[in-house]
Order: sequence, then C-alpha cells, then structure tokens
Amino acid sequence: MFRIVDADIAEALIWQIWQDYVPRLKLLKLTYGRTVRVYDPGIVNTDSGPDFLGAELSYGPGTRLKGDVEIHIRPSDWRRHGHEKDPRYDTVLLHVVMWNEENLSSIRKQNRQYIPTLVLSEYLQERLYEAGHARFEGKSEGISRRMVRVSPEQTLYENLMRTAGYAKNTNSFHELARCLPIAWIRTGTHREKDDQRTMAIQAVLIGAAGLLPSHRLADSSTIGDHPYVQELEARWGAYGPELSIRSMDEKDWLFFAYAHSIFRT
Repeated sequence: MFRIVDADIAEALIWQIWQDYVPRLKLLKLTYGRTVRVYDPGIVNTDSGPDFLGAELSYGPGTRLKGDVEIHIRPSDWRRHGHEKDPRYDTVLLHVVMWNEENLSSIRKQNRQYIPTLVLSEYLQERLYEAGHARFEGKSEGISRRMVRVSPEQTLYENLMRTAGYAKNTNSFHELARCLPIAWIRTGTHREKDDQRTMAIQAVLIGAAGLLPSHRLADSSTIGDHPYVQELEARWGAYGPELSIRSMDEKDWLFFAYAHSIFRT
C-alpha cells in the first residue's frame, strides 16, 4: 500500500473516499466483525468538531441511525488529537481510518461510550483489484480485436505510443500511431542510409503530429535557420506527399508552459 507523508493531504483523500466511494457500497466490515451500511456520508464540517455531521448509517440488521463521523489516517490519531476528552465528539457514531496497524478494534468517547472503527485500506485493496482486473480484461479484448483488424505489430506500436503520451497526451500519441503506421516507418524510409534514417523518422513523426514550425507558424519566413529544424522541414517536404495523410494539429496536443515556450522559439 502507498503511504502519504503529509497528514492533511492524506485525510483529505480519505474524506473524498468517504464521500464519493463508500456510500455506493452495500456493506463494509468493522474491525470487530460487525457490518455497517452507509446511506448518507453527512455534511463536511468546516468548523471545530467531527469531520462529517448528520451521517446516516446502520449496524448489521439494526435500524438507521443519524450522527457524526470522524476521519483519521489511523486509529491512534483519535487519542493523539485529544478527542477522548472532548465532549464535542460524543455525537460520533463511526470512526473511519485508512490503516489499522495498531489493530485497535474500537475507541472511547469522553462519555465513556465505545464507537466502532471502519478501516478502508483492506476493503479498498480488494475492490480496486477487482476493478483493475475488469479493466485489464476489457483492454485485452480490445487489443485482440485490433490485432485481427490490423496486425499484431501495429497494435503493439499503437499501445506503446499511448504509453508515451503519459496521462495528458495518451489519445494524441495513439492517433499519431494510426496516422503514421509502423509498416510505413519501416519501408518508407528504407532508401535512407542508417545514419540518416533516424532523422527521417523524426521528420515524419513530428510532421504527422503537425508540430513542425511550418505547421505552427503562419509566416514561413520566421521558421529560422537552425540546421536541425531546416533538415526536418526538408525531409518532411520530401516524405509528406508520399504519406497522403492529413497532419494532426497543434491543438491536438497539451503542452506544459515551459515546453510550449521552447517549441515557440
């Protein structure tokens, strides 16, 4: 399991899970074996006191209860924050934590009542695995269909290009792989010498992506005289017509501010 060092960020993450994910689940198991069902996570408390107010839940087959919920990273935070001596927390019905490394089954309020603890990590591990397995099966089926439609090599190439896009340009790199098939990259530049072929491949990739200066600048006279740029433009001018494809557009790509300024120079 991951660990988040900053306590404020960690608790904010648990708040989000409690609000958006937990209410969609049917039953969750508490540390002492009983189950709890969450009907309403409650309202975030922006003042002092419990984190969520007016939550609705039930234990086992019991009736629906209404009360407050406190969120922590681990059970020992309850005592470390002094809640066991604070009467404002006597309204808490449930203590929600991410991890229970201390194996504490319950905690006690100022009024001497014990309240149960819900540990999210173990349950989320199982649910996330199930969801991940389902996503993997879906992706595998999609890849199999694509291999039949094109070829195993082209399918691998497209998925590797998707990975190269990380989170922001995944679809753009995938589109580029479809615009410029791997078979053409291999055969279309075969007339180049080995030491020049890399430059040719760079030119067709950047050209197909629509990211050459001639694509992005209205006035071609501002392209500049850098030898590398001039070579890319010249090779794209030679290979572009052979491809018979419509280049992508600058708007298809997401640039970081620093990278954007580099490409503009």
